[in-house]
Amino acid sequence: PPLQFETLPVSKQVHLKNIAEEIGTTEADLKELNPELRYSILPSEDYTLRIPIGSSEMLLSKIDSLPVSSPPKPAYIYHRVRYGETLSTIARRYRIHVNSIMRVNNLRKSNYIVAGKILKIPLSGSATYSQTTKEQTAYNLPGTHVVKSGDSLFNIAKRYGTTVKKIQQDNSLPSTELHIGQVLRILADSGEGQPLASAETSYKVYLVKEGDTPFNIAQQHNMSIDRLLQINHLSDSSRIFPGQTLHVD
Repeated sequence: PPLQFETLPVSKQVHLKNIAEEIGTTEADLKELNPELRYSILPSEDYTLRIPIGSSEMLLSKIDSLPVSSPPKPAYIYHRVRYGETLSTIARRYRIHVNSIMRVNNLRKSNYIVAGKILKIPLSGSATYSQTTKEQTAYNLPGTHVVKSGDSLFNIAKRYGTTVKKIQQDNSLPSTELHIGQVLRILADSGEGQPLASAETSYKVYLVKEGDTPFNIAQQHNMSIDRLLQINHLSDSSRIFPGQTLHVD
């Protein structure tokens, strides 16, 4: 039988999970009652929340103490345009539509890209990148590093035996600011354009989704939790978040 419910106007951006814990129900029941909430998070403006009968008074007494939640931000990686590349060839490489690239980069003309320009490439779900094709992505190119949570130019330079200044020069970085998912070229000091070997080129890339934990990601990929933490330079106390990229076997 359909769930019986009452309604309560709420104007705070909170997660259904937190509400469920306070009123003694389950997140699944609240999702069923409020299926239009795409990320299980209430909007910041007034919203008529449907809750089990008899829960209004309890929720009203607890609503001010509930934490504010934000919907997950779109996940991106970053691609530096090379000579001869077009939006079409870049879109094929990442298996997305040209319009998706144009939209997130505010491009109006499909040919308005120049060599050296950094493009945001939207991602969704998990992805595995092959090293056997010419259309391989920057994740598997030798001499590249994909920026992860906690990375800085200093610790990246230390890992690859180079300098912050050289990484900035090779990637035309105006500052030391980095973005998660950004792809950096790591070149040797001697031998123009020669890449340094990267220890991460054999890993698959997994995009963290809402509700993921290191434990269940490790289980999904038949690897130990210690192995997952080690190859991603994480500790037992590290937190992961939707949109973050992790390396998996």
